Amino acid sequence: MAFSHLIAPIYRFVSRLDAQPAWQWWEDRRALRLKRQAEQIRDDLLQELFTMRRSLELAAPDQFSKASPGWLDQVEKLQRSLEQLGHQISSPYIEESLPLALQYLLKQWENRYPEVRMTIDLPSHWQQQPEHNRLVITILDELLQLVLPPHAVSFQVKLACHQTAAELMIQVNYPNSATSSEVCHLVELTYLERVFQMLLSGQSDRWLQREVIIWHFGWQLP
Repeated sequence: MAFSHLIAPIYRFVSRLDAQPAWQWWEDRRALRLKRQAEQIRDDLLQELFTMRRSLELAAPDQFSKASPGWLDQVEKLQRSLEQLGHQISSPYIEESLPLALQYLLKQWENRYPEVRMTIDLPSHWQQQPEHNRLVITILDELLQLVLPPHAVSFQVKLACHQTAAELMIQVNYPNSATSSEVCHLVELTYLERVFQMLLSGQSDRWLQREVIIWHFGWQLP
C-alpha cells in the first residue's frame, strides 16, 4: 500500500524532468522571435525614420515639393513594414476565427516560398477560442520553420472540427526518403509536440511514410 502512494509523485516528477528540455527549447524560440522583431524595429524601421527626418531637416523650402513624392513612397513602405511587424507580433483574425488566422499565416509562407506547393482545407465556421487560436498558430508556424526550408516539395494543411474536438493535419512531401527521414527525427519536433501536449492538453502523432511526414494534432473544444 505504501508503495502505491509513491507511484503518482514519482510519475509527476519524471514527467516534469521529461518536459524540461521541451520548455527550455520553447523559451529559447520565443526569445529568438522577440529578438528578431526588436532587430527589425531597431535596424530597419527606426533607421528609415531617421533617414526621413534628416532629409526633411536638410531640405530647402523650394526643394520640399519636389521631394514629396519620394517621401510619400517611403512613408507607404514604412507603413507596410509596421503593419507586417504588427501581424508578426499578433496574427490578425486570432480573435475572430482560427481558419482565417491560419489562412493568413499560410499566405505568408506561400509568399516566402512560392516554389513549395501548398494545399489547404479549412472550415468556414469555428468556435471562438482566442487563447487556443494563438497557441495553434504559433505551433504551426514553428513547425513549418522546422520542416519546410530548404527541402520541402509541397505541404498540405487541414483543419477540422468534430463537435467537441478539433484536429489539425499537416502533410509535408520531400524529394526523397533520406531527406524526410532526417527531418522526421529532429529532436526539436519532439520538443514542439511535447509543448503542444502540455499547453493545450492535446494529443499529437507523427508518421513517416517514405518521402512524406504526417502530423496530427488534436485538442478538446470548450
